[in-house]
Amino acid sequence: MATIFRLLLLIATLVQLTAANDKQTLIVLDKSSNISSFKQSHSNFVKLIQDLGHNVDIRSADDSTLKLSKYGEFLYDNIILLCPQVQVFRGSVSVKDLLEFIDAGRNVFLAGNHAPGSIATELASEVGFGFKTTNVKRDYPNTKLTDIFHIIGDKSKYPSTNFAYSGAQLKMLKNELIFKILENNAPVDTLGPSSSSKFLTNVLIGALQARNNARVLVSGSVDFFTDQAFETSKSANKHLTQELLKWLLKEKSILRFSQVEHKKLNVDPTPSTDIARQSHFKGYTIMDDIEYKIKIELFQDGAWVPYKSNDVQFEFVRLDAFVRKTMDVQEDGTYVARFKVPDVYGVYKMEVDYKKDGLTYLFSSTQVSVRPLRHNEYERFIYSAYPYYLSAFLMMGYLYMFSFVYLYQQKEKRNNK
Repeated sequence: MATIFRLLLLIATLVQLTAANDKQTLIVLDKSSNISSFKQSHSNFVKLIQDLGHNVDIRSADDSTLKLSKYGEFLYDNIILLCPQVQVFRGSVSVKDLLEFIDAGRNVFLAGNHAPGSIATELASEVGFGFKTTNVKRDYPNTKLTDIFHIIGDKSKYPSTNFAYSGAQLKMLKNELIFKILENNAPVDTLGPSSSSKFLTNVLIGALQARNNARVLVSGSVDFFTDQAFETSKSANKHLTQELLKWLLKEKSILRFSQVEHKKLNVDPTPSTDIARQSHFKGYTIMDDIEYKIKIELFQDGAWVPYKSNDVQFEFVRLDAFVRKTMDVQEDGTYVARFKVPDVYGVYKMEVDYKKDGLTYLFSSTQVSVRPLRHNEYERFIYSAYPYYLSAFLMMGYLYMFSFVYLYQQKEKRNNK
């Protein structure tokens, strides 16, 4: 009986772990009547998501049971909105809910068209984009792909650079968190002079990575991801879509750190027997030589691999950075920085704050204390104090000479009398 109970408990645990590891992706369409036709027209698009190990739930905006969370927990890890003309959701979903979804560190993909509805327009505006509305859908045959490797991958592996794009252009807010992925290389739409200083024009597909590492993709075309577009572009659309989905669903370009270590260099291995020199202080002393290490890994192609780059910087901070230097990288992805503690005591932080286009933001902070020298740790004689030493000995010499002269003169006066 006990064996059967343990077996049932093990099965229940495995089922729970499997359910917990499933990644849920929601695709929202305009109408419920479009679901069957969508599965035919976007079959390759759905398959790309499923191949990444995600469970795909296809719903419509007019579904009254549509909701993003239950009992305070989100039901999905990613949301793909292919409902450009929706004015309002019938379920308990709003633009505010979608923004809270992004604020929770989850990912959203928004696709519009030449005449987007209020939902697509408002959400795009909240994430730094805007649609250039037109009366008819336009084709953009002259396109230019970005060079951000960690989003689009290796450009040399693309079967073609001629993308089939039919829809609308986007305007993109000039912001360090927002990137253009695909742009129109032969601009046909323009913005007013007042908007040109704030926005980048002629963007077709753009991306946002928020400060909490939530990822957002915005496209001005739903047709870009159809099976027909995949075939027309000789698989260029499909290859780009595959790379974008990997990036959006966080199946690549993820950084993590581990094995943060720091130690004092040039330490005598034999412990001191002098009680006056023994200390239980765990921090560092001013002017110590320190070595700092951190291991950084990159998630790529389903595995964690060493991340090697020559632009990772280390900072030793107390309000402001007292030390800032580029770290040396080893073959296993371990970064090393060696530096001297400044001649100012206090509470410091050893920080690595790394931001690179397409990669998740990496931040590591370790707090340490730096104390001044103890009374028995100073040099016995300090070079800068030599003038004072000399003046002391000179004063002693002057006193001796004065005493000798004074006593000798007194003796001469008595003899003369």
